[in-house]
Amino acid sequence: MKWRVNWPAIALCLLFLFTAAHRIETPGIQADEALFSMGNFYPQGVAYGMKAFGYTIPLMQMSYLGSFKAWVYAPIFKTFGVSPATIRLPMVLLGAVTLYLLYLFLSSTVSPAAGLMALALLALEPTFLWTTRCDWGPVAIEHFLIVSAVFAVYRRKFPLAAFLIGLACWNKLTALWIVFGLSTAGLLLYGHLLRKTITLRAVALSLIVFTAGAYPLIRYNYTSRGRTAQQTARFSLEGVDRKVDQMQFSLRGDALVGYLIPDDEGVGFRRTFIPEIFACGLIASIIARSRLAFFCLIGPALGWALMLITRGAGASAHHAVLMWPWPHAFAAIALTQALRKHRAVLSLVGLIALISCAAVNLHFFDLLATRGTYPPWSDAIYPLVTTLESAHPDKVYINGWGILDQVRLLSAGRLKVDNSTDLPPERYFNQPNALFVQHTPEWEAVKGTNQRFAPRQQITHTIQDSKGRPIFQIFRVAPPSTTGVSEP
Repeated sequence: MKWRVNWPAIALCLLFLFTAAHRIETPGIQADEALFSMGNFYPQGVAYGMKAFGYTIPLMQMSYLGSFKAWVYAPIFKTFGVSPATIRLPMVLLGAVTLYLLYLFLSSTVSPAAGLMALALLALEPTFLWTTRCDWGPVAIEHFLIVSAVFAVYRRKFPLAAFLIGLACWNKLTALWIVFGLSTAGLLLYGHLLRKTITLRAVALSLIVFTAGAYPLIRYNYTSRGRTAQQTARFSLEGVDRKVDQMQFSLRGDALVGYLIPDDEGVGFRRTFIPEIFACGLIASIIARSRLAFFCLIGPALGWALMLITRGAGASAHHAVLMWPWPHAFAAIALTQALRKHRAVLSLVGLIALISCAAVNLHFFDLLATRGTYPPWSDAIYPLVTTLESAHPDKVYINGWGILDQVRLLSAGRLKVDNSTDLPPERYFNQPNALFVQHTPEWEAVKGTNQRFAPRQQITHTIQDSKGRPIFQIFRVAPPSTTGVSEP
């Protein structure tokens, strides 16, 4: 199959790319965003690895989070080094590629107009843009793999689709939510076609290559006797109301206000018109009666239903966005099919989507520039790492959550960092060239953490963010003879 280059589609993907890459260092690198670095740099605190040639090859970061992203980034860091740009731009580029793949899929199955409408709804959509840019879920690789897998199924490349799904499950097992939803929707709506086209050979080959893609996850669970299921297969209806609210906020585009984006107390343009356009798509679907539109609606609906009943899932934007881009694809298909003879109306809808999303993003960038943001997204993480490196400590101990992973990543493993929570304070007295880091009392992730070393800490530096707020403290631990505190 050959495709012509569609320059409006390219332009929309570039619009996403340049917007998501604007001031790429803002906000500061967050702990979960940097979590994959445990597979790249010391200390390699991965849940499961494989020894080879004297090295530990990371396979699983956590019981449900694989090391695929660490593998992707290893050659990037080796070639270009570690910086906010090399951390974030690869995922921004991948997001742009994902958008163009979605366009190719919809233009092949429905029409180029449907593909362009989907891009108009997504290119500047704040939830998609910011979760891709900062990728603390992580979500960007999963979006790419799932969109690619659906496109492969459409082209009857079933083994390729199975391999991509296997990689997605290894990348993070939360992919099962949308895989379950889309697979069930596909069987309901296209089961009769699949029975005619798929062969036993294709099924067998698909199972083999799925196993290859998900092999690290499968191997880990074989050796740990199913630890992934033990730690994640927990179901409850508790907090469903919060999850429903989170999905609503994510569709509106303001789910990250007060978290990644500083809270503006309701001032300014902080939400998009995407929910209204989605509601119009629901009405249009009655007229359009498109099977593919219902596939794009039922799939994420079922995936979200599974999320709703999973304990600890769905209450944050980086979970809700895992259902993307399918609700937007649904609205695009339904609207273009129902209004195929009204191109001016379609163009107006796409323009409204772009303008409302652009207004929200401009407001967000303005808030970040004028107010800055707070832990865990504080830009004070950059001067913290610079100050620590200039001191050349033998070891850096982190007292509290939300610091270690960023320091490890931004120093590219040059700083030997570790948590200070495993040993009693007196065990650190014989390390005169060790430094300790914690948040200032105002920003403790867990209140009272700083008291652990309070009697003996000698603060050497207070690190401020770009707005002059004190965020981190660097200190040394003095022995009892220095502080006058008796040995426990």
